[in-house]
Amino acid sequence: MKKNTLFICVLLSLFFTVFSSYKASATHAAGGEIIYEWVSDSTYRFYFKFYRDCNGIAQPATVTLCYDNTCNGQTGSVVLSPIATLPDGTLNGSPVSLGCPGFPTKCTNVNSTIPGYREWWYSNLITLPSRCDHWRFFTGINARNGNITNLQTPGSQTLWVEATFDNLHAQGNSSPNFTIKPVPYCCVGFPFTYNNGGVDPNNDSLSFSIIQPRTGGTTCGANPNPTNIQFSNTVLFNLINNPFDCNNTFTINSVTGQLNFTPATQQIVVVTVLCKEYRNGALIGTVMRDIQIIIEPCTPPSLALNYLTPFTNAQYNNNRVEGCAGQTMTFCWNIMAYIDLAHTIKDGGSILVSTDNHAAVLPGSFTSNSNILSDSLVTCLTWTPGINDTGTYYVTVLARDSSCRPPGIPVPATFTIPIYIWPHTYASGDTTICPNLPVQL
Repeated sequence: MKKNTLFICVLLSLFFTVFSSYKASATHAAGGEIIYEWVSDSTYRFYFKFYRDCNGIAQPATVTLCYDNTCNGQTGSVVLSPIATLPDGTLNGSPVSLGCPGFPTKCTNVNSTIPGYREWWYSNLITLPSRCDHWRFFTGINARNGNITNLQTPGSQTLWVEATFDNLHAQGNSSPNFTIKPVPYCCVGFPFTYNNGGVDPNNDSLSFSIIQPRTGGTTCGANPNPTNIQFSNTVLFNLINNPFDCNNTFTINSVTGQLNFTPATQQIVVVTVLCKEYRNGALIGTVMRDIQIIIEPCTPPSLALNYLTPFTNAQYNNNRVEGCAGQTMTFCWNIMAYIDLAHTIKDGGSILVSTDNHAAVLPGSFTSNSNILSDSLVTCLTWTPGINDTGTYYVTVLARDSSCRPPGIPVPATFTIPIYIWPHTYASGDTTICPNLPVQL
């Protein structure tokens, strides 16, 4: 009898060990977003970008994208399949960050203590049956990874993202998209800046804010329920300046989307950025990006961006770079590393690398780099704006120190470069002006 009891206890122990292990690793949803591009008439290509925690289960084989409208209640769904190659040329499912040599992430070494994430894109075409001023597209992925600190019971919650648009008044519109890869790393107690690099292919006006991360069901009949995930009770969080533990230092620039904060503790947090798209003052669509931020104990260099002179057919004025439509402009900047926040002592041990989204923001532009892999990286940008390329553009620069000092966290810094293009000036012929009579020039 004692042998049978011992055998049963061993079986139960193995069962609960296996079940607990499965439950701990069954979560994997670390972020996502939905974007779309117009193809023709009422046909659009939709993309779902999914960011998978490499410590969790595998990515879904396919994703069901649901849609409905508020005009006549039409509903539908389409199955999105993985694409082979991402627009930047990398294979689908590649790690968002490879980490540092000697400090691999979980994506390449299961024994690593550094979290890692892979980026998966799913896509398909949708031909809408009618036009409406409010279409909604959404999907839910079960479940969020369980190590998030600013949400309650994250491992049991579905990650929910959606996009909306108006194809009644803005037929042929493509959505804004985010050009900087997410899941950034930053250090406890050090100021941090990050920008998702939101751009609009139609040059519409964008407005950025943060919202509470969404949860909900995984079927097309579901809605976000509850609409907002409740924040943890251990810290008093809010959506104004403390969406996670950062001592009320969080800000977001509604025009550029730039995030600024100083994290207070080691944590893994979720931030959801909502991007609203306006045309002629009217809201025509929204997209949201649900991302995680990894906050670890580390000491990063302090990076600063400075503009260099001379400018060619451009000038720095009103806190922006200004140029004229139809004229080729060139300007340069450098990024320097310091060991102090006052930017007075250079960090000679830094090896800086940077990328930017100039190709997406300024079509036809190009950059050149010098002082590569040093503590003072120089980049020059050249662009010939067309006659109609007037207004303000925002180039996002992402830089990081690749010297990979312990603990090997690839901490980035992002900078936003505003560029304003003045309209082309036309001169008419001679005009005869008579005394005391009005005339329009």
